[in-house]
Amino acid sequence: MTSPSETLDWLVQFVADVLDVGTSEVDTGAPWAELGVDSATILVLVADLERDRGLAVRPAEVLDHPSIDALTAHLSAAHPVEV
Repeated sequence: MTSPSETLDWLVQFVADVLDVGTSEVDTGAPWAELGVDSATILVLVADLERDRGLAVRPAEVLDHPSIDALTAHLSAAHPVEV
């Protein structure tokens, strides 16, 4: 599993790549739609989360947690890091 900060960093990088901007330009509290993340992008996001981070996430979970910060908190609670 990954730490919350690693998940946050990964999500920020994913959105920055989608938007073709620097990571510092990604507002982690902004709603997905405001960031330019649409339903097709969410499907790619969940596939990449599983492939790259080992996190099985349903598209509905992304929609239920409408920002990078909210999704990071949800994933951290649902997939705690084992020490």
